[in-house]
Amino acid sequence: MIWRLLAPVCVIVLALIEAAPAKPPAHVNPALHAWFESLKEPGTGIGCCSEADCHILQADELKQTKDGYQIRVRNLWIKVPPDKILEHQWNPTGGVVACYGPGRDAGDQDAIKIYCFIRGTET
Repeated sequence: MIWRLLAPVCVIVLALIEAAPAKPPAHVNPALHAWFESLKEPGTGIGCCSEADCHILQADELKQTKDGYQIRVRNLWIKVPPDKILEHQWNPTGGVVACYGPGRDAGDQDAIKIYCFIRGTET
């Protein structure tokens, strides 16, 4: 009986949580909101999620190898798929930006999906 009463309340609470605005990356100028929102995932044209999924990487969160870029997420080094690099993308943040989120498989490297990767400086 009580579950019948609580079920609609739970649905409403979950809907409100999903609708809550995402928090932008730390130390990001709010004027860059439109730039983050304009980023499109290569090959799909779908937005790179939102600025809450984008992270301005610190030097210890990025490395470049002969095989490409890797980013550190939750103490795991994740290879940046070459098809997720936004080529010749203007970047007003002053740093390398990676937009990523959870993947399907929890507990392994595949649990992180990289949507977009923007180099710090394009020539």
